[in-house]
Amino acid sequence: MTISVTEYFKTRKDDRKKHPMNCVTYGEAAAFCASHGKRLPSEREWESVASGAKGTPFPWGTAAPENQACWLRATEGTCAVGDVKGSATPQGAVDLAGNVWEWTHTCGKSAKGVCEAYVRRGGSYRSTTPAELTTTTSALAAPSLRSPELGFRCV
Repeated sequence: MTISVTEYFKTRKDDRKKHPMNCVTYGEAAAFCASHGKRLPSEREWESVASGAKGTPFPWGTAAPENQACWLRATEGTCAVGDVKGSATPQGAVDLAGNVWEWTHTCGKSAKGVCEAYVRRGGSYRSTTPAELTTTTSALAAPSLRSPELGFRCV
């Protein structure tokens, strides 16, 4: 049985309701955003917000991550959104590094006019190196991928 992202969100366990939405495909993430009058960000938009006007290597600035991101938590899982102090960009966006990789609507690989992989950004709670959390790091994911490490934000 398949349930919608909205229904999934409503039925989440109480102790996880403040955690990022994850385990959703590209299509489910895009549909959820559209149902709220929004969309997934482009890769360029995501990076612009993450690196800010100064083009910093991490959303919070130039220092490598210590406690500014939800990372190095392979067994513990995600953190509640906004709980990691010091993760915010100067504009106030939180959790752009760590917690969950985020879908963008930028196609990273296509064949015959069909997108075979979309760009994801931000690293995750399972990231083990600072390089995975930089504002310029990206990876590709098949649109059908569901992973506890992959979520989204709407713009």
